[in-house]
Amino acid sequence: MHPPGGGARLRLCPRSRHRREHGALLPPARWAGCGRAGAEARHRDGLLQPGRGSGAPEQPAPGAAAASRQAPVHPGDVREPLPEAARQRPPPGLDDRERRGRRRARSLLLHTHAPGGGLRSPRLAAGGRRHAPSAPDRAGRAGRERAARHALPVRGHRGRGLRRRRRQRPGLRRDAGALRRVAGEPRPRGRSALRTAGPPRRSRDAPRAAVVRPQLSRRWGGGVVSDLARSCAAVREAAGLFALPARAVIRVSGGERTRWLDGMITNDVEALEKRGPGAGCRALLLTHQGRIVADLYVLRLEEAYLLELSAGALEAVLGHIERYIIADDVEISDESDATARLALEGPRSAQVLAEAVGAPAEIPDGGWAAVEIAGAKLWAAAFSWTRQPAVQLLVPAGAAAAVTAALREAGTPLGLIDGDAETLECLRIEAGEPAMGREIDESVLPAELGLDAAISETKGCYTGQEVVARMRSRGRANHRLVGLRFEGALPAAGTELRHEGRAAGELTSVVQSPSEGAIGLGYVKAALAEPGTRLEVDGAAAAVAERPFVS
Repeated sequence: MHPPGGGARLRLCPRSRHRREHGALLPPARWAGCGRAGAEARHRDGLLQPGRGSGAPEQPAPGAAAASRQAPVHPGDVREPLPEAARQRPPPGLDDRERRGRRRARSLLLHTHAPGGGLRSPRLAAGGRRHAPSAPDRAGRAGRERAARHALPVRGHRGRGLRRRRRQRPGLRRDAGALRRVAGEPRPRGRSALRTAGPPRRSRDAPRAAVVRPQLSRRWGGGVVSDLARSCAAVREAAGLFALPARAVIRVSGGERTRWLDGMITNDVEALEKRGPGAGCRALLLTHQGRIVADLYVLRLEEAYLLELSAGALEAVLGHIERYIIADDVEISDESDATARLALEGPRSAQVLAEAVGAPAEIPDGGWAAVEIAGAKLWAAAFSWTRQPAVQLLVPAGAAAAVTAALREAGTPLGLIDGDAETLECLRIEAGEPAMGREIDESVLPAELGLDAAISETKGCYTGQEVVARMRSRGRANHRLVGLRFEGALPAAGTELRHEGRAAGELTSVVQSPSEGAIGLGYVKAALAEPGTRLEVDGAAAAVAERPFVS
C-alpha cells in the first residue's frame, strides 16, 4: 500500500483479530503521524508494516506475513521483532485474569465510526449500543478510547451524536404515567381540605350519608306526626326489630389465633381468652399510620373468634389482615353469606328475647350467649347502635325467616315494632354513634372519634399502636367528631363547615330528628370543638353540640 504524499511502501500482514478491534482502513489524516519509516496500526486482517522482500504492494508473499509478525509499536518507536518463544509464552508473574485486565498500549485503534469504517464490533453489537461519531483528527486520542462509554442510547435523540462535555437532555415522557393530573378534579372541600396527608375521606364506591327527612302519615296522640317520629318513640319506649343486611362476619380460627389477633386489633384479645367463651369487646383495626381500617366487635367462641363489622369494609379488612398471615397457624374465613344479622334495640329487647327463647338469656356485658329460637341455634350479643339496651343476633341464614317470625310473635304484646333503616339511622345520629363509611374511614385517627373503650392501654404491641400512644401522651388530635345543631333548612351531608369565613370542618351525617330538630355529626378543628361554638354551613348558622343528643 502506498500512503498519500509518498513515503515508504507498506504491506498488509496477517494478524489474529482482537476482540476489541473493529476493522477498517486507517484514516488518511493519521498516515502522516506514522513517519517515513512507517508505523503499524491494528487491523482485523493484520499489521501495516514497512514492506519487506519482493511481495506485491497490496498483497504479502505467501507465508511471509506469518513469519514477520511484530509486537505493536508506538508512532516514532519501531522495535525489533520479538522471538517466537517470547511471543507464545505469557509474561512472567501475570495470570490470565491480570493479562486481560492490563491497560492496552495507546496504539491506533480503528473504530467503525472512523471514515471508511463500516463494520461493527461484535462486543458492542451484542449489547445493542450505538457508536457516537468521532472526528477524524481524534482517531488516536481519548475520544476513540471512550467512544463506547459515550455511545449509550439516549431516549429521543433520533440518531444525533453526543458532543463531548455536552450531554443531550432526554425528551419528556409521553405516556400517561408521567403526567400529573392538574385539571378535571374538584377542589377538596370541608375537612378534607384541612388535611395535608392521608387518603381521601371516602372512596368512590362508598355510599354518602342519606338525608333522613320525616314523612307525615297519620294522627297519633292528638296531632299530625310522621312515621319516623312514631317509630323512634316506639323504639325508645319498647323495642324495635331491625334487619341488618349491610353487616358482615369474619371467622378467625387456628392454633395461634389469640396471639395473632391480639397483635392486629386495638383491644385486649388475651383478656378475652382468659374470660372464656361468651366474652366480647369492641376494637379497631388500624394501619401502620394509626388510621382506622374498620370498627369491629369481637366475640370469643370455643375454638374461634368472630369479627362483626360493616359489609362495606369487608374487602378492605380481608385484604389487610391476610397480608399478616405468614407462618402463623391462623385461618380466616368469610361467614357473611352463612350468617343473617338481626338487632333488637330498645329497653324491652331482653324481654322480647326471653319470650322468644322461653327463658331469660344471661348475656355478659359486651359479650354473647348461645340461644335457640324456632329450632335454630344462634348467638345473641350485647352491644348497641343507639346507646340503649340492645341485643344483636347472629342467625344462620337459612333460619332467618323463622327466627324473625318468632321474635315478632313474642314481642308484639311488649310493643315490639318492625324498624327500618331510616329509623335506625335517626336513632344512631341522636346517640352520636359514628358509622363506618360516614364518620369512619382510613383518613380518621382513633383520637378523633373518642372511642376510648375500643382501645386497651395495657396490652402488648399491635399494628398502629405507636401512633395511638404518641397521640395520647404528647398531644391531641387536630379534629374532633362533634354533634351539630342547624338553624333553618337541613344541609346535605358532605357540606363544608366554616368559621369566620374560613374552612373549619365537614358534615358527615344529618337527620331531621322528630325530637331534636335538624341535627347532624361532623368533624371540626379541635379548637372549635367546644359546645356552643358558632359555625356557618351553606349560609345558615350552626352550633357545636354535645354527643349524644338524647341520653
